[in-house]
Amino acid sequence: MKILFFAPDHTNSTDGVIVQGTHNVLRSVFGEYEFDYLFFDRAEVIEEEKLNPNVKYDLVVITGTPWIWDQFNKSVKWKNLIKCFEVHKESKKLFMGIGSCLFPEAEYIDICERQEETDAFKEIYSQAVVIVRDQIAYNKLTKAGIKCELLVCPSYFCYGLDPIQPKETKQNVLIWYDPTMGLSRCGWTGKKLDDYIKLNQEFHIKYKPKVYTHLICEVEMAEKYGLGIPELIGGWKNTLKIMESANYVLSGRVHCSVPAFVQGKPVGLLQIDSRSHTLSDFGGTIITSINQFKTMGHNHRDFTLYLSKYQEILRKLI
Repeated sequence: MKILFFAPDHTNSTDGVIVQGTHNVLRSVFGEYEFDYLFFDRAEVIEEEKLNPNVKYDLVVITGTPWIWDQFNKSVKWKNLIKCFEVHKESKKLFMGIGSCLFPEAEYIDICERQEETDAFKEIYSQAVVIVRDQIAYNKLTKAGIKCELLVCPSYFCYGLDPIQPKETKQNVLIWYDPTMGLSRCGWTGKKLDDYIKLNQEFHIKYKPKVYTHLICEVEMAEKYGLGIPELIGGWKNTLKIMESANYVLSGRVHCSVPAFVQGKPVGLLQIDSRSHTLSDFGGTIITSINQFKTMGHNHRDFTLYLSKYQEILRKLI
């Protein structure tokens, strides 16, 4: 089998966790396969020659990341996806663990339900097998008449396919995320930002964690608010290593917290936008008070049933 992956940076500390889990799940059904990886930049128009038009792929896999947000159909990212599908008309298509990216207060209004957005959904998703990773994405697509499955994100299998027995360790971890620089940076001011910073500060004081961050541009704000100088994670392999030795974890980044969650660690996620449902829809905790950590312990978590459903769907693509 030859696969084209159409996805974000597979080497970084967050998206790389998704891609690793995706490979683990796919190989459990397809065995070893040839693949090309097409990294897209959200703002860069992809030229047709970069889409490998002369290569025949059995499957195009769109893995992880948000694909459902306000006016998604007007974005360069969406137009690149359409172009990819046009170039590889004969290939089967699989959306594997895609999600939503909406502000929490906008989750259940008519965003992504306008006629032009519904038409865009139908144009692309009707050509594919669609697996989503959060309830909001499922609801939006189902409303548009798109058949899809709601399963855990492929990142849940970043360590492999077998359930992991939690091991208690001593190093607490804080993953600092600067919400004023992220995808959902609009609105992060005033009390909302103050409360977010306070939660990070309280965890830092009480649990004395080692502090990490994904991007160097986030370091300045962490230092400004008394969190010290965070260490850069430096890639998905380091994300997995950090969480293997972590005890209590507080994270502003979803896919830095998933590796801790699947190991049964006591992990709390700070909600930036609806990407947080990647965890909270499957038993993860959204932290609104540091006191919530008092009730957390190490728990065995088993996602075997979700893996079985993934494998059932994938077998139909062979």
